[in-house]
Amino acid sequence: MTIKGEYYNERYFEDHLRQFSGRPSTYWRWRIKNIIQLAEPKPGEKILDLGTGVGTVAIECSKHGAQVVGLDYSPSAIRIAQDLYKKHGRGQADFILGDATRIPLPDSSFHKIICADLVEHLTREDFLKMLKECHRVLKEEGQLLIYTPCPTHIFERLKKRNLILKRDTSHVDIKGAKFLLDSLRKENFQINKFYYEVTHIPGYRFLERLLMGAPLIGSLFRRRICISAEKTEKKHNS
Repeated sequence: MTIKGEYYNERYFEDHLRQFSGRPSTYWRWRIKNIIQLAEPKPGEKILDLGTGVGTVAIECSKHGAQVVGLDYSPSAIRIAQDLYKKHGRGQADFILGDATRIPLPDSSFHKIICADLVEHLTREDFLKMLKECHRVLKEEGQLLIYTPCPTHIFERLKKRNLILKRDTSHVDIKGAKFLLDSLRKENFQINKFYYEVTHIPGYRFLERLLMGAPLIGSLFRRRICISAEKTEKKHNS
């Protein structure tokens, strides 16, 4: 079951808030770099940041000149994001309370939708509902960007078993690349980009780049799944 919005309270977002202290961690800097590289926000674009959390990605996109709406179903997240935007934001960004499976916004409203570290928090049923809603609110040829952990990576395998790394109970379903790509095609999205990204850890990410394509063991070194998919009006089965 997808965890209710009340779970994502002020305490849950404590680590997220530290990035705004003036000394963001290597992890947060790497995460934002990767997401912005995938999304490529441009001046004047209307972007929806689904599962915005404390507004990290939305605020960054606003600095690139995009008109951003951050949506989250946690009241705490929206309150924090609004406050952080007043202090750190530039450009235009609004934050609204809502569910990604029932987006409270008009059809054909956005050039891009960003789902950064969101889909692992959704059940498969809710994820498929979200895809339908994303297709509805995207403009013609609009893009859906997905950035999510890869379930085969060694870190996720350890977390799943609570070995060395603690399992994240909010990750109710970490979805594999095949399921994500097949689901997108079934919901009338064309895949424009698909690649794996490495971890934020210096040195180790060099090893990941070296080994992620290796036979048999390559899947252990694919840290993040990155997808850019374009809204279309006909099925893509290949």
